[in-house]
Amino acid sequence: MSDLTQHTAKLSELALEIPPFWTNPRVFTGLDKPSLNELAADIKAKERVIDPLTVQLVTVPGRAEPIKLVTDGQRRHIAAGMAKISEVPVVYLTEEPVELTKEFATKLLSDAMSIGNLRETISSYEQALAAARLKEGGCNGKEVSRVIRRSEAWVSRMTKALTKATPTLIQDWKAGKITDEQFKDLSDVKIEDQVEALKETRDARESGNKTEARAKVKELAAKFKAERGPSKAELKRQAKAARQAKKDAKKAGKVAAAKPALPMPPSRSTLAHLVELGKSKPATHEYAKGVLDAFRYVLGELADAGLAKPWHAYIQRAAPGKSTAKKPLKLMRKVAKAKRGKVSTSDLAAKAKGKRGARAQRKADRDQVAKARAKASKK
Repeated sequence: MSDLTQHTAKLSELALEIPPFWTNPRVFTGLDKPSLNELAADIKAKERVIDPLTVQLVTVPGRAEPIKLVTDGQRRHIAAGMAKISEVPVVYLTEEPVELTKEFATKLLSDAMSIGNLRETISSYEQALAAARLKEGGCNGKEVSRVIRRSEAWVSRMTKALTKATPTLIQDWKAGKITDEQFKDLSDVKIEDQVEALKETRDARESGNKTEARAKVKELAAKFKAERGPSKAELKRQAKAARQAKKDAKKAGKVAAAKPALPMPPSRSTLAHLVELGKSKPATHEYAKGVLDAFRYVLGELADAGLAKPWHAYIQRAAPGKSTAKKPLKLMRKVAKAKRGKVSTSDLAAKAKGKRGARAQRKADRDQVAKARAKASKK
């Protein structure tokens, strides 16, 4: 490999295009007459080209001598000719010539795009053309995105649009009469409708109403997509979503089967029917009476005052802020008895404490007698 030492070469020896494998990625940006005249005037004033052109020595079938292909320096080459400069500085990428195959041309294009994008910016149209050539040469979307400094999504959309657009639509995009987004959307319109859609968009832009132009393009593209129906990718997404929904439904069914549903509460008519049965054949058990009273209470046939005492006791215990813990049955009976005899609960508690003390004393006396008897038997 060369260390890129600078040399000189005659302008007539340098080639800018070698079809079909190599065409310069710069098609028109910076190649307009005013731009080239300005560069040519600068070169003429300095009487030389300052920045060297990058050259690759290549061989092609049917030609014995290698060709000096300019991979970076197209504008300087043309401007030097306009300034009547016969020799220009060059640097060679390799010392030995390389056969110009499709694969090697793709590599040269990738390198040229990386350099060219750092110089005078090329248009979106030129970038899309270069991206399409790189993809044809075997580069994947990620590699193309890195080379032309555009997102993978942009590369995918614009290269696809190039394959669907009419020459007229491509020409308007190239000339800057429509934006990248409008070109992409208009390429989705039917081929036979693109000319009319383009005319409407162009008229809207020329009238100065860019918002209307964008809206018109979106409307036309959406209309065509609706007529065309879902794409293969969209059908694939829908099928995947349907399969997932089926799995979720199946899983939900299993969960429901594992957890049996709670029984539905009885309707008012059912409660009323049970109450009528209770009236025709009165219940004798207290529990059954309490249930029937609850039904009547729900139906509005029984007021609070009509509820039996056990219901009032339960409601009082279950009231917010009150403990619902069950008290020992004996203690509850003693408290009720104390209330009837107007004995305070503190007196009742003291009496219970005294009884517990007496029991403890009697146990201690029995233990003492047992110890004395055991001691006497040993003697």
